Amino acid sequence: MAKPAMHFSARLTQQIIAGLLIFTITPAAYSAQMVLLDQFQICCTNIGISYSGQTVVAVTSGGTPTYWTTTLGFVQASGRNGNFIGISGDGTTMVGGSVSASYRYSIPGGFQDLPNTAGQTTAPATGPTALSDNGSIAVGKEYAGGTSYALVWDSNGDPARLSTGQALDVSGDGSVIVGTSRVSNHDQAVRWDWNGLTQSWERTALTAGTTNTGAGYAVSQNGDTVFGQVDNSAFRWTSGAGTVDIGAGFDSSAIYATTTDGIFGGGFINLLNAPGRTAAIWDETSGWRTLASLLLAAGIDENDIPDFRDVAAMSSDGRYIVASYFTNNSSPVGQYWIDLGAPLAVVPLPAAAWLYLSGLLGLALAKRSGSQVLN
Repeated sequence: MAKPAMHFSARLTQQIIAGLLIFTITPAAYSAQMVLLDQFQICCTNIGISYSGQTVVAVTSGGTPTYWTTTLGFVQASGRNGNFIGISGDGTTMVGGSVSASYRYSIPGGFQDLPNTAGQTTAPATGPTALSDNGSIAVGKEYAGGTSYALVWDSNGDPARLSTGQALDVSGDGSVIVGTSRVSNHDQAVRWDWNGLTQSWERTALTAGTTNTGAGYAVSQNGDTVFGQVDNSAFRWTSGAGTVDIGAGFDSSAIYATTTDGIFGGGFINLLNAPGRTAAIWDETSGWRTLASLLLAAGIDENDIPDFRDVAAMSSDGRYIVASYFTNNSSPVGQYWIDLGAPLAVVPLPAAAWLYLSGLLGLALAKRSGSQVLN
């Protein structure tokens, strides 16, 4: 006998999963903060935050490279067109590009051109996307002859190709790069490791045997942990356990950001038959927790929480987050900078919590009438 389809509104989805956290945590004495970054207008990946969480870069609609800080607000870097989309761990250096050039920018030193090996200088098809801790190593991509190539730029701005694909993040010292590359006729999540003996980059596929596009989106500071998405499901790779699917049970999921220690990952989950995805945090002990549940536990009123769809960037300890919010399934509206009030912490879930979740699901189903969507 076929099971009836379950339909949940985005708000109900948040409430159900939030129940797990509320069941195990007494609301904290501290208060969270949410600041609308109204000049940033893109979701998911082309967003950066410093380790301290006090500086953010992303794409704007104004055509001038712009960054935001907790003390200065929005700051435009005059002299170039385009956008900053990556930032160093120490927050002093940004990278980005325009339709005519790619560049690195340091707050004390200004702009530095980042040329491409093939002479291709048309963004967004080309350009850097991420920086090492001190900003000396930049990574990104270029196009040549209809093929995308992952690139790395050294401290002098000199480029080198890694392989086909795109570099999306880099470890603290610049020795490990992650992204996506064409391996065995599939776009797979990969890492490139610097081999000091051969003075070359060595590529390793993290998700061999995939049937759809995979990508490594985030790497820990020491390079030992990689998060990403493969076959529409989030994964974590570690040097000890290899690649583990952490998105089982969801229609789709992904991790776009991580803390420096690689314990927490931020991205989204999408319940089966849900109308849209929900911003969420993952760790091995707690599993998935929605951003809404963390905000509720930190003292934010439910009615003040936007419809967050993605965690796009995280500070070194996860206290500060940049999250994308939407008005529907396909239209990103913008970004919020969020202070959770304290660093992220793992929360073991007792067995009783799963009983509580079952009760919430039962209540949701009891309110259904035929195939009516619950709001």
